[in-house]
Amino acid sequence: MVSIFEKLKPDVIVCPFCKELLIKKEKFLFCLKCNKEYPIINNVPYFLIESNKSEYSLSSRNFEFRSRIRNSRIFKILKYIFGADFVPYDPLKKFHSIFLGTKDDRFIVLNLGSGSKNYGRRVVNLDVEAFPNIDIVADGCCLPFAADTFDAVIAEAVIEHVKYPDKFTAEIKRVLKKGGAIFIVAPFVHPFHSYPNDYQRYSIEGLRVLFEDFKEIESGVYRGPSVAFIGIFSDYLAGIFSFLCHPIHLLMKSIFTILIFPIKFLDIILAKGKKSYILAHSVYYIGKKVNE
Repeated sequence: MVSIFEKLKPDVIVCPFCKELLIKKEKFLFCLKCNKEYPIINNVPYFLIESNKSEYSLSSRNFEFRSRIRNSRIFKILKYIFGADFVPYDPLKKFHSIFLGTKDDRFIVLNLGSGSKNYGRRVVNLDVEAFPNIDIVADGCCLPFAADTFDAVIAEAVIEHVKYPDKFTAEIKRVLKKGGAIFIVAPFVHPFHSYPNDYQRYSIEGLRVLFEDFKEIESGVYRGPSVAFIGIFSDYLAGIFSFLCHPIHLLMKSIFTILIFPIKFLDIILAKGKKSYILAHSVYYIGKKVNE
């Protein structure tokens, strides 16, 4: 796996607090200005501040992404077929060239809250936990990168977990180059999910306001009302039959999801409707940083 120090130039990894350059030693990065040390473990720098370590550590996502069964190819295929998740129209495919399709080796993308997803060697994966394929562990509201570093930023189903969304969007704007693109996916009609925390939901209009300093390229429904129905209905029935036992709840939710999963394919039609945003599971926004 290509490390963060091979993907980025040394002068763009900075202290997340004072934004000064860091000195790289064998097992840590050191800031001369604020005297902070950031450990490097298996070529992955850790930039979480002390007050946030307990908040972000050992969430249920860690088990999910590290589980051998969940990461097996067979499990992923079965989950794709019988699970609730379904995206009838993937904007990243349409706008592949401005996010992932360039042949320029200098083009670099930041994937915030990436989990174990890997879009390629020119994409820097950042999350609050060291999942497989992670390049850097840090807080999205306090990014350890110099200004104007990235050509594009991706944040899929992340912003609902951010305590301070204004700081999050300000940091995205700071590290994005002029004319750089953003791809944001946020839930709208979606059950509570603490990965590791869950703070808010967004409509299309809400994303437009949040990124009002950007020029909108496209926005719309990402996952449709059928996916929203499966999520809420299976969660509701699981709550009734689980007797408030969390493991049973998870099992029952999986069972009910498998029983009604074919409903999700109705979104091939429903997600295209003019009013599909009213009950959309999640929405997306694609924009460009306006030259200043």
